[in-house]
Amino acid sequence: MFAAHQNRCGKSFGLMVGMGWLDGGFLAHLCQPHADGAVAQREGIALAKKAEVYRGRKPSLTVQQADDLRMRVGAGEKKAVLARQFGISRETVYQYLHA
Repeated sequence: MFAAHQNRCGKSFGLMVGMGWLDGGFLAHLCQPHADGAVAQREGIALAKKAEVYRGRKPSLTVQQADDLRMRVGAGEKKAVLARQFGISRETVYQYLHA
């Protein structure tokens, strides 16, 4: 018997279940989310915050660069050009403009 299933990523794949290729335990394992690593990461971040050593991600631009970016956007320069010059995405440009 051929059965089609979806993996964690939502991609379909076929399994020969009736022929004994894969048993039910293995199929159940395929359906479990990858929560172990995410849970451990969240717990580690929580412990670091509690110990006041978690600082998160460093900003893409310095304060001076962010001010320069805002000034140049205000002067009419294109955001896509500025994003390339500063080495950031356009979305990051917008985040700095709305911060």
